[in-house]
Amino acid sequence: FQIKDDLFDYSPNNKTGKPAGNDIREKKITLPLIFALKQATGSEKKQILRIVGSKEPTAIALKTVVEFVNLKGGFEYAVKRMEDFKNKSLEILNTFEKNDAQIALQNFVMYATNRNK
Repeated sequence: FQIKDDLFDYSPNNKTGKPAGNDIREKKITLPLIFALKQATGSEKKQILRIVGSKEPTAIALKTVVEFVNLKGGFEYAVKRMEDFKNKSLEILNTFEKNDAQIALQNFVMYATNRNK
């Protein structure tokens, strides 16, 4: 659920009503940003952290961070990790007897990873 929520911040087709870059504005360091920063040069990292740490980043600054995360593969990495967790969760759930609780948990896993809002 959390990774999917983090992805909305960097998605060009965000339909959540949550403005793009909102987590950045709130100074939240999310999985896509962490991965992107690990791929960054020293000067890139410094620039991005300065924006994230600023009191009120401009729309242009937020766009810079979103583009940086996408360019460095942070979005794709987070999608892959989310899919890995989803698949592992479903694999584990399939080891249990099929009943209402197991089905509800499977449905929740699918909802949490496939939602658009």
